[in-house]
Amino acid sequence: MPSYSNTELADMHFIYGLCNGNTRASQREYENRFPHRRVPAPAMFSRIHQALSERGTFRRSLREGVQNVDLEREILDEVNRDPETSTRTLARQFGVHHSTVWRTINREGLHPYHFLRVHGLENADHQQRVQFCRWLLHNAVEDRGFFQSIMWTDESTFTREGVFNVHNSHHYAQENPRLVRQQRFQRRYSINVWMGIIGGVLIGQFLGLPRTVGGNSYLNFLQNELPGLLE
Repeated sequence: MPSYSNTELADMHFIYGLCNGNTRASQREYENRFPHRRVPAPAMFSRIHQALSERGTFRRSLREGVQNVDLEREILDEVNRDPETSTRTLARQFGVHHSTVWRTINREGLHPYHFLRVHGLENADHQQRVQFCRWLLHNAVEDRGFFQSIMWTDESTFTREGVFNVHNSHHYAQENPRLVRQQRFQRRYSINVWMGIIGGVLIGQFLGLPRTVGGNSYLNFLQNELPGLLE
């Protein structure tokens, strides 16, 4: 922490409690009460409270500083060993608050990047895809309007259950309404939807694809249904 006297730190903590833990309100109140003092950053108020909660003192001892360096090194070593671990797992492992782990990781410049789901490829697929990309780029150089002549298509399956993410779905209320969302119905149904785009024009939608799309059924669609959609 910056060099503040114990009196200043005590006043900051008192005002932080007076403002119900609102750091920006604490900063304004502190400035109003002590106009001739240095005005601390909003985060300083919460850091003081955390220091008292975790260590029982405003100050860090020299030994504690050494221990913290060792702890941070151990945390970073564990992250390097298992990059897919979580801050809460590390907190339980080392017996510290998960925010301590998060600050250590953040100071190291590490970020929690997410996985991207992709199609599983066979060993022989790589070379074929490289050849296709080279063919595509070659034609794009020869003909600037080449991409406009390609029809890009995709199919998607919609089910009765839809897409529901429990983590991102909330319902604000003063009391728990015990909300539920039904899924895994005994009677299920799904529909395959096909759409395409060529030259900036949407083609479709087509809802007549079978439940399970195979080579023969898709060939039948291309030969018998697609020409009508292109008219």
